[in-house]
Amino acid sequence: VVAFLLGVAVVTGVSEYQAVLTAAEQRLDSGATVTEQNLTLSLSGLEGALRAIVGRLAPPSSDPPDLKALGELLVDLDRDLPATRLLAVIDARGRVVADSRPELGLLGTDVSDRDYFVHHQRNLGSETFRGRPVRGRFDDAWLVPLSRAVHGADGRLRWVVMAALDPRYL
Repeated sequence: VVAFLLGVAVVTGVSEYQAVLTAAEQRLDSGATVTEQNLTLSLSGLEGALRAIVGRLAPPSSDPPDLKALGELLVDLDRDLPATRLLAVIDARGRVVADSRPELGLLGTDVSDRDYFVHHQRNLGSETFRGRPVRGRFDDAWLVPLSRAVHGADGRLRWVVMAALDPRYL
């Protein structure tokens, strides 16, 4: 009788353990799905913002952009994108000319050594470049740069538009 009761207890314990494992796997799957959906939405929003900014800078206009209005656009776009730490426009020399975080004092900062800028200097494509995670120069916080280039009709780099993704949203 004792052996029988012990056997029933073991079987019950194993069944309950398997049920707990199955429930945990389902929660992990659900969490992974939600994370993937959030990341997809965040990246889609960032891609849309990059395209909108590039649209303001792209030829055929050879007139220099209104940098004040461009900065205001960046602030407005950034406000609507919670996954973004920063939006910036960089000139062909690698200097920040407009950004969404004026309080950081980034205007004029040289980012010509950053991998996203170097990539666009060396490549004529208009695809979005996803850089490696780096620490921000002014607040030392981690960010993942996404960028697109604007080239002139002559093929020369005119602008790089960069969105810094907050890695907490990954």
